[in-house]
Amino acid sequence: IALLKLNRPVQEIVPIPIYRNKDEVGKEIHIVGHGDTKTGDSQTWEVDGIKRAATNKVDDIRNNALIFDFDAPDDPSGTYLEGTAGRGDSGGPALIVEGLTVYVAGISSAGQPGYKGPGTYGAVEHYTRVSSHQPWVDEVLSGNVPPDNLGAKGTIKPMSQREQMPNGYFEGLGLILKEDEGRVHVMGKLDPKVPEPIRQVIFAPKAHITTFNGVTIHRISQLRDLYEKVKSDEVYVLGINLNGLDKVYRISKK
Repeated sequence: IALLKLNRPVQEIVPIPIYRNKDEVGKEIHIVGHGDTKTGDSQTWEVDGIKRAATNKVDDIRNNALIFDFDAPDDPSGTYLEGTAGRGDSGGPALIVEGLTVYVAGISSAGQPGYKGPGTYGAVEHYTRVSSHQPWVDEVLSGNVPPDNLGAKGTIKPMSQREQMPNGYFEGLGLILKEDEGRVHVMGKLDPKVPEPIRQVIFAPKAHITTFNGVTIHRISQLRDLYEKVKSDEVYVLGINLNGLDKVYRISKK
């Protein structure tokens, strides 16, 4: 997420306000892209110069992300104008409409391909969660940001690789995990750190880790303890529930 300082005021355009509430789960969002389009079961993009928008629904959140998937027409959880971000749409907004006011709630940042590739049914989107950054936005706009948080030319200092890792990142599996109600949910992955056997797996928001070497998993700390006991180059067995179906993967620890 970024703020740009302009050299003069903009008079003819009113900025869209940012969404400040923490209740995004279940909210309908309007996503906006540059216009390339196709159906959710096709791999062929149509480029006609027409700008388009679609709707979706926030399935889950983590501290810094809104997460939603692209539901097929026969899925009752889909919206009337169900769609997802496409190629080149990074940086585009997810908008929440309340009454007559439109708010920026998310910024297109990352995604996982669907069943037939990018932009197809089952694709999972991760949008930067604006509400988590609103204190920083307010602080910058107020002019009260401490000088040591800015670079020499007014740019934000780059974070180290460790600082950039999201909360819940499990380094050994290359997965972003979230512990909730006795389950360890898979919220996303950081390719190419994901082991080969699960690199092509589509982790929709409902995915969760079920077992590790036959032991039922309820906590991230439990998973970490079991993982650390596996020796280098040793094979372990990871169980994952994907949309209600239990899958098992044999993975060699690198």
